[in-house]
Amino acid sequence: MNSGKKGKHKISDHDPTSQGFDNADVSGDEIPSAMDRAMGIGNKALKNVLKKKVGEMEMKNSELATELAKERAKVQNIRRRADEDKSEALRYANYDMAFDLLNVLDCFEMGAQCDVDVSPDILKPYIQGVEYTIQEMTSVLAKYGITEIPTGIPFDPELHTAFECVEAEGISRGTIVDVKRKGYMLHERVLRNALVTVAGSIDECPTCSDDENEPA
Repeated sequence: MNSGKKGKHKISDHDPTSQGFDNADVSGDEIPSAMDRAMGIGNKALKNVLKKKVGEMEMKNSELATELAKERAKVQNIRRRADEDKSEALRYANYDMAFDLLNVLDCFEMGAQCDVDVSPDILKPYIQGVEYTIQEMTSVLAKYGITEIPTGIPFDPELHTAFECVEAEGISRGTIVDVKRKGYMLHERVLRNALVTVAGSIDECPTCSDDENEPA
């Protein structure tokens, strides 16, 4: 018969609720409290493990995001270089044709400067026609990026080729004193060096190459 008193229970070694406790007598009211504490400790440990895992995953995700950004930048650089190469190729696609046209322009300019024993009145309309052709041709060439190399500057081996050097009194060495053949640029590239006479001694005269700027 129940005496109405709450007894004490012995928690056995095989009782799952006894983990972390001594094999001491525990009252019935203390058992739920002990289980709650055990579950709290377990939840805390689980939270720590999950927090650690989340931190590791976030770090890994950050590393992957960084690598992805680098790869995207590489792809963009490759595309940009490809576009630049394509644009450069198109920009100078007519290099050889432009070079050949310069010879035609040279012929017109020589024709306009010819000196023949004919009445000026007879030659005047022809000379004017040639000069007009030169102007139109020069304008068309400029439209496509072909411009004359300046010669009113000191000698520049990147732009000029020395045809000869002459001693010129009162003129500083390296000054261009005469132009034998005009030079031209195609955009930022030298299409044909200007063939010039330079003030200076023979020993200082740059050498001239016959095939200067000949297209390959």
